Amino acid sequence: MGTKNQSSTDSISDNKKRRRIGFSEIDAGIDANECIKIYLVSSKEEVDSPDSFQIEPVDLNHFFEEEDGKIYGYQGLKITVWLSSISFHAYADISFQSSLDGGKGITDLKSSLQNIFALNLVETKDDFLQTFSTESHYVKSIVSSAEVLQNKELPIDVEVFRVRGNAVGDLYSRLVPLVLLLVDGSNPIDVTDPSWDIYILVRGGRLLGFAAVYRFHRYPDSTRLRLGQILIIPTEQRKGYGRNLLEVLNNVAVAENVYDLTIEEPIDSLQHVRTCIDVQRMLVLDSIHHALDPIVSKLKHENLSKKSEPFRCVAPATIIDEVRKRLKINKRQFLQCWEILIYLSLDPIEKYMDNYMTIVSNRVKADVLGKESEVFATEFHALRPYLFCGIDLGFSGSNPIDVTDPSWDIYILVRGGRLLGFAAVYRFHRYPDSTRLRLGQILIIPTEQRKGYGRNLLEVLNNVAVAENVYDLTIEEPIDSLQHVRTCIDVQRMLVLDSIHHALDPIVSKLKHENLSKKSEPFRCVPPATIIDEVRKRLKINKRQFLQCWEILIYLSLDPIEKYMDNYMTIVSNRVKADVLGKESEGAGKRLIDIPTEFDSDMSFSMFKSEGGEATSIEKDDNQQGNIEEQLRQLVDERMKEIKSVAEKITVTKGAS
Repeated sequence: MGTKNQSSTDSISDNKKRRRIGFSEIDAGIDANECIKIYLVSSKEEVDSPDSFQIEPVDLNHFFEEEDGKIYGYQGLKITVWLSSISFHAYADISFQSSLDGGKGITDLKSSLQNIFALNLVETKDDFLQTFSTESHYVKSIVSSAEVLQNKELPIDVEVFRVRGNAVGDLYSRLVPLVLLLVDGSNPIDVTDPSWDIYILVRGGRLLGFAAVYRFHRYPDSTRLRLGQILIIPTEQRKGYGRNLLEVLNNVAVAENVYDLTIEEPIDSLQHVRTCIDVQRMLVLDSIHHALDPIVSKLKHENLSKKSEPFRCVAPATIIDEVRKRLKINKRQFLQCWEILIYLSLDPIEKYMDNYMTIVSNRVKADVLGKESEVFATEFHALRPYLFCGIDLGFSGSNPIDVTDPSWDIYILVRGGRLLGFAAVYRFHRYPDSTRLRLGQILIIPTEQRKGYGRNLLEVLNNVAVAENVYDLTIEEPIDSLQHVRTCIDVQRMLVLDSIHHALDPIVSKLKHENLSKKSEPFRCVPPATIIDEVRKRLKINKRQFLQCWEILIYLSLDPIEKYMDNYMTIVSNRVKADVLGKESEGAGKRLIDIPTEFDSDMSFSMFKSEGGEATSIEKDDNQQGNIEEQLRQLVDERMKEIKSVAEKITVTKGAS
C-alpha cells in the first residue's frame, strides 16, 4: 500500500484514530464510496491504464462502520485499488493533499482496507506487479489436486473443479475480497467447517467464477446441498457462466442423489436464471405434461371469472415429490415454476389471459390471506415430533435439522405446559468476529394458528438478536405469508426511529410538492447508506429486508396517500424498471438489443448505450416493447398490492394502540 503527498508531520497511526487539537471546524468526513476506486486487472500492463475495468462494489461505506461510513482527517483524498484477477492480491495507491485531525480523529486507512482485502493487500506496487509472474499459475496449482467435474454442456475450453477439505481455506481466503465487494449482504463462509465445498469455473488456467455450497444433514440419512454464494468475475459476466455453474450444481445434486438443492436468499437476478433453468428441466418430464393437461383444458374451455368458488391450479403432491426426487428441486422452487409452466402451456396466451390472471390472483390472495389455501393445507400435513437432545418438529417441504450440530437453537412457545409452536435458529459465524442468526424453521401447531403466536415468536427472535448484538437476523427462504408478517413487524420497528423519519422527510416533501411524471430524469427514492447501516446495527434488519420495507415507509408517510398516488406509483414503477432492466434503463441512451450469440438466446442479452443521450438508430420492435411494458405494469401492480396489504395492517395496529 503506497501513500503520496502526505504531510511530513502526519503519518497514518497504528491505532484506529489519532486525535489532535487546534482544528477550527469539525471535520465532515468523506464518503468512502466517493474517494475509493477499485480496478480489476489481469496483467501488469493494465495497472494505471485508463482502460482498466472498474468494478462497482456494493457499498464501501460499510467497511468504515466505526466512522459512520466516512473517512476523517484528509483533504483531497484519493484511493485507487488494483485487484489482480490472476492471484487476487491487491495494492492500494493512496494520495491526499494534507492530513489533520478536524475533531473526528484521523482514519487509519491501512487497517480499514485490510478489513476488505486482509492478507491479500501487498505493501508496495513493485511487489504487486511481481505477483503477475510469481503467482501466474496460482489457479492451476489449486485445480491440480481438485476433483474435475465432467459436464457436456460446458463450453469446450471451460472446466469445473470441486475443491474440498483444507484446500477450501487457502482458495477462499483469496476470494473473500470479491465476496465482500460484490455480493450484497454476504458473509464470508467459515472455512474451518468441512461441510463447505467450493466449485470453481476455469478457462485456460484463469478463474471465471465460483460457488460455495454447504452440505446439510437431512434426517435420517440423507443430505441437502445449499448454495450459499455464487459469483462470476465481473469481466466475465453476461457470458452464460453463471448458468453453467448452476447447471453443474444441478448435475452434482442428481448424480449424488442428495435430497434437494436450495439457494440461500437468492437475489432476483439469480432467482430468475434459476427458474429459467428449472422450468426447462421440468418440461422434459412427461409426468409434468400429464399433470398440466387437465388444468390447461379447464383454463381453455371455462370462464373462471364466473365461478362461485375460486379455482386454483394446485400441483398434485405426487408430481411435486417426483420432481424433487428426479431433479432435486424443492417444493418452494417447484411452486415458483408451476405457474410459469401453466403459462407456457396456454398457447396463444393472449386468448386465455383473463383466466390465467384469475388463477394467479386467487393464488396471491390465498398466500396473503391464507383462506382455505391448498398450499397451506398441505404445508402442515406431516407434523412429526423428534426427541433427541432437544426438540425438532419437521413439516412438509422442510428438512429436520441436524441436532448433533451445536449451532442450532430451538425456541419454543408454551402455554400451560402445552407447546404452541417453535422456531429453529442457526448461528453462523460472520467474518471476522461476529455472528448472524438465521431462522431455518418456524411452525405454530395447526390448532393454535391465526392467534398471533407466529408474530410473537418473530418478535422474540428480534429481541434476542438485538440483546445479543449479533450482526443481523435473516430467514431462510420465507414463504409469502411469513415474509408478510415479518415485513409488518419490521416496518413498525423502523417507524419508532427518528432517523428513519429524518431520512424520509426530503423524499416525502419532493413527492408532495413536485410532479414527477414531468421530470426528464427518473426519481428513485433510494435510502441513504447510513440509515441502512443504522437499522442493521440497531434492529438487526439486513439490507435486503430494509429495502422491502422502505417503499412501505414512504407510502405510510404520504397522508392522504390518494392525493399523492400518481407520484408514488411513479417511483415504484421506476424502481421496478431499474430492477428488471438495469439502473440506467430509464435513460434515452440505453437499449436492449438482440444480437447473434452462441449462448441460449433466452438467457443472454446485450446493452447498447449511446454517448451523452444522443439519438440512436436502433429500431425497437413495437410488439416486444408492448410486452415488456405490460409485464412491468403487472410487476408494479403486484408490488402495490403487497405495499397496501402491509400498510393497512400497520394502520389498523396504530389505530388500535
